Amino acid sequence: MTDQEMYETVFKMAANQTSWKFTNLGATTCFSHNGYSWTVVAPSGQTAYILGRSNMGGTELGGPDATWSETLPITEAVMAHRRC
Repeated sequence: MTDQEMYETVFKMAANQTSWKFTNLGATTCFSHNGYSWTVVAPSGQTAYILGRSNMGGTELGGPDATWSETLPITEAVMAHRRC
């Protein structure tokens, strides 16, 4: 799996999350995938992005921004969480 494919998968998984925390960064979710704990942020009015990932070997901060087509389903997941 290439890095690009992995990031696309992470954004798709973020769009399926049902647990979101609201911080000064925006709506944030954490989940496990491929041996890492990923953190994705969906800020208001901007594209979502990967804040970082961690595992037993340490933490890597940063990651690519999502495209708008990847951000929209994530935003829908955040809004569904807010409606609950």
